[in-house]
Amino acid sequence: MRAGFKPSHETILMAKPAPRPAKIEMDPALLKGLAHVTRELESIVATLEVESDPEAVRSLRRGIADVKAGRVTPWEDFLRKRRRKAHG
Repeated sequence: MRAGFKPSHETILMAKPAPRPAKIEMDPALLKGLAHVTRELESIVATLEVESDPEAVRSLRRGIADVKAGRVTPWEDFLRKRRRKAHG
């Protein structure tokens, strides 16, 4: 790499069959948009992974049914009960 060159999140180095890499500057707004698209794609992949696991889908459906039926405890209540058990 050339002396004094400092890559940043706004720089892409292109590999090519030459002794020096090419440097391309990108608009920060474009990079922000690409980061958003990347996060969305990662979310889609994670959703597809869960949906391809039958046991995970069954568990999610049971959880949703529990919420609808009121068979859940708010987190704060759960912690409060747990603290009482631990201290007394």
